[in-house]
Amino acid sequence: LEVTGASPSTIPPRVSRVLTQVGLSSKATQLPRQLSGGEQQRVAIARALVMQPALLLADEPTGNLDEGTAATLHELLRDMHTEQRLTAVIATHNIRLSEACDRVLRLEGGQLHPA
Repeated sequence: LEVTGASPSTIPPRVSRVLTQVGLSSKATQLPRQLSGGEQQRVAIARALVMQPALLLADEPTGNLDEGTAATLHELLRDMHTEQRLTAVIATHNIRLSEACDRVLRLEGGQLHPA
């Protein structure tokens, strides 16, 4: 965040908020090797979200997450879409995640088609 010009005083609260949103506030001081695969995946998502992007590209964002955590992430992305106008382009095989999206396309034969 520092290299993007964020004020140093705003960084800790932003990081804390996003870690809480992805359910990792208790792991804030742990090293990557101390985290499970699913926790590492949530850190990757948090790193993207803390930048407050207008567009998020995500390839299987819930691939290593249990069903409950995946549902929480779906809700978070939906809330961010509503509150911060986040647009997420998600590649997934997760039917539940695709059902929560406003627009769904299928990739068939190398071409995109409406689902």
